[in-house]
Amino acid sequence: MKKTLALILACCCSAVAFADDVIWDDRPGDKWENSWYPLGNGRLGCMVDGGARKLRIQFNVDSLWTGDKNLTKDVGDDRADANYNTMGAYQNFGELEIELPGLPEGEVKEYRRELNLSTATYSDRFKVGSIAIRRRIFVSAPADAVFIETYMDPGEKPGAIEQSISINGAHGEPKETSSLNGNPVQLSGRLANGLEYAARAEFMALGSKLQSVVVLKAATGKTLFSSVKREWFDKILARHVADYRKYYDRMTLDLGKGDMTIPTRERLARVKKGGKDRGYGTTPTTRRGTATTIRTSTSR
Repeated sequence: MKKTLALILACCCSAVAFADDVIWDDRPGDKWENSWYPLGNGRLGCMVDGGARKLRIQFNVDSLWTGDKNLTKDVGDDRADANYNTMGAYQNFGELEIELPGLPEGEVKEYRRELNLSTATYSDRFKVGSIAIRRRIFVSAPADAVFIETYMDPGEKPGAIEQSISINGAHGEPKETSSLNGNPVQLSGRLANGLEYAARAEFMALGSKLQSVVVLKAATGKTLFSSVKREWFDKILARHVADYRKYYDRMTLDLGKGDMTIPTRERLARVKKGGKDRGYGTTPTTRRGTATTIRTSTSR
């Protein structure tokens, strides 16, 4: 069930969003299945937990399967008597971790994370001491990659962002870790059916002490990833939003707004207990937005 859900959700999800086109929470996700936020471009997708000191991003591609080209050795997949037991299973690709080791000790305050359904963009923000962190994440179809931007406001003391990235494969590959100015991290392997796969994450050179951008790419087959070219993050984001909105804006349905002053998690819990919420009726705006985001970002 989890692998099937990954195929649907992990490949799913600057314009102004309708109020109910935003899902948000005041704490990181603790369960992959129901509290991590999904993003995707139709081929490459991920789930984001929103961890403050360590951000976890589980990623997939739509072609990583254990099955063979044919359903059986002797029967092609166009035959009605094919054996579907040999189709194989969809596979988790791996996980990217981004840590902020330079943050001071202390409580994480003013935390908020959200998934903007109208732009298929994740964002979060929080404070530790006088340092404020803001992050934005999206999966671009034009660039075919995951982009993770981190911005630091040092507050009272001057400083620079400290960051490390690690990539963990889901099939026993060795873990690789790198610092902000270090080499790319990558993994590669081959499934039992002979399918090769590879993933690579690296920092985009920005020349900024307060901003960083990590770019993650993943694919199956014989893959050679080119180095990431320096480019303004907002331009990459604008192309992503323009591409996504061509599909998202095909239909608009507004049945009223719910209470956006409390986290979506609490709104859902209230409705399950019999409470009323205009944003979570039988055909709410948010549900239309969620369905459109998933449908657009998984199928294209």
